[in-house]
Amino acid sequence: MPLTTSRRKSSNITSAFQTARHLLRLRWCNAYQGIGSEYETLLKAFDRENEVFKKRVGKDRVMATYRARVRARNHVAAFIKSFYRRSDMSMLELTPDFIKEFAAYLSTEAGLRNGSIWANCMWLKGVVMKAHYNGLIPRNPFIQFHISPNVKEREYLTEDELKAVMTHEFADSKLAYIRDIFIFASFTALSFVDIQELTNDNIVEVNGEKWILSKRHKTKVAFQVKLLDIPLQIVERYRPMQKDNRIFPGLNYWSICKPLKRMIRECGITKSISFHCSRHGFATLALSKGMPIESVSRVLGHTNIVTTQLYAKITTQKLDNDLTMFGDKLSKTFNGISNIWMSEPELVELFGVIAPTLRSAIRNIYNSGALKEYEVQKYVRQENGYHADVFSFPMIVALAFRIDSFGAEQVRNAIFKRLYLRKEKTNIFFFAGYKWLGYV
Repeated sequence: MPLTTSRRKSSNITSAFQTARHLLRLRWCNAYQGIGSEYETLLKAFDRENEVFKKRVGKDRVMATYRARVRARNHVAAFIKSFYRRSDMSMLELTPDFIKEFAAYLSTEAGLRNGSIWANCMWLKGVVMKAHYNGLIPRNPFIQFHISPNVKEREYLTEDELKAVMTHEFADSKLAYIRDIFIFASFTALSFVDIQELTNDNIVEVNGEKWILSKRHKTKVAFQVKLLDIPLQIVERYRPMQKDNRIFPGLNYWSICKPLKRMIRECGITKSISFHCSRHGFATLALSKGMPIESVSRVLGHTNIVTTQLYAKITTQKLDNDLTMFGDKLSKTFNGISNIWMSEPELVELFGVIAPTLRSAIRNIYNSGALKEYEVQKYVRQENGYHADVFSFPMIVALAFRIDSFGAEQVRNAIFKRLYLRKEKTNIFFFAGYKWLGYV
C-alpha cells in the first residue's frame, strides 16, 4: 500500500474520531442545558408523565390523583427556582441530596406535613425511576432515598359511640340526615362516592334478602354487602325523597364535612371523625364480631388484604377472644402440661434472651390486656428456700410469640408441630434451667 494512501486513511480515521467526540461532547452539553430531548430535563419529564396519566383519567385513574401529581410537579418547580435559581434542570444533574433537600423544603418552606411530604417525594421518585428504566439517564440517584409516611392513627367509632349517635335526638333536621347517611355507611362500608352513586338498580333480592351489588368507584372492584335491618330502614325512610333513581340524591361531600363534625360533637364524642371513618368503624366492628378478614376485605372492595389490615383495628376484646380460643385449643392438645410454671431464670434460658428483654415482653403482654397478671403469675417459695415469681404455660406461649429469638422460634415451631401434626407421636421438650421436661 502506498504511504500516501495509508496516511490518508489514518487521517480519515482521526477526523472521524474527533467528529464523534465533538458530537458526544455537544450531546452532553445539550443534555446539561436541557436541549435535544423532552425527557432530559426534570420538569419536562414530569409534564410528560402527567400527560400520560391524564389520558387514563376516567378509565382506571381518577382526576384527584392527577391533580395531586400536578401539585407535586409545581412543588418541584418552586423548589428548583428557590434553591437553584433556575426554571428547570437536567436530570443528569440530579444527586441523592436533591430529593433530601426537596423533602426539607416541603417541610420548612411549603409547610407540608409528613404524609404530604412523603406523597410528593414518591411522585418525584417515580418520574426519575421511570426515566432510568427507559434508559434516559444512566443511573437512578434516588434509589437509596426512603421516607416514612408516618400514617396517623385512623379514628373510628366504638360500638357504644355508634349507639350514642344512633339514639341521639337532633333538633336540626340536616344533622339528623347526615347522621343517617353516616350510620348507613357504618353498616354497609360504602364510601361517600359509592353512596352518592347508589341507585335502586344496585339493590337486588337474593333468597328473600336485600343485597347491594355494585363496583367501587375508586378501584372498579366488585363488592356485595347485605342490607341489614338498620340501613334498610334508612333507605325506606328517605324513599319519598329519591330522584333520578338515586337512593340519596343531592349529596355533596364538602357541604357535609363541617356539619358532620358538629353532629359528632353534639353526641358527646370528642374524636376527630370524618365520613371515611365509617368504613374503618365497619371493618373494626366486623373483625371484633368474628368476621374473617377475607370477608371484610371483600365487603370493603379492597384489591389487597394489606389495605384491609390498615383499615381494621384489632381491639383488646378481639385479641382477648382470639387468645382465649387459642388457649382452649392448646389445652386440648397439650392436656396434662397446662400446669407448667417457670421462673424468670428458666424463661431467660429457654428463650435465649436477657432478663430486661423478657420483662419488657411480659409488661407488653399485660398492657395489651391479652393475659391477666393474677391468672398467669404467682409468687412461690422455691426448693432452695428463696421466693420468686413463676409464670404459667399460657404466658410461656404468649412470650414465644412476642419475643424474637432463636429459642422463641424453637418453642413456636414445637407448638405448631404439635398443633398441626397431632397424629404423630411427637415429644415436646422444654429445657428449663438444667432440667428436661418431656411430655407425650
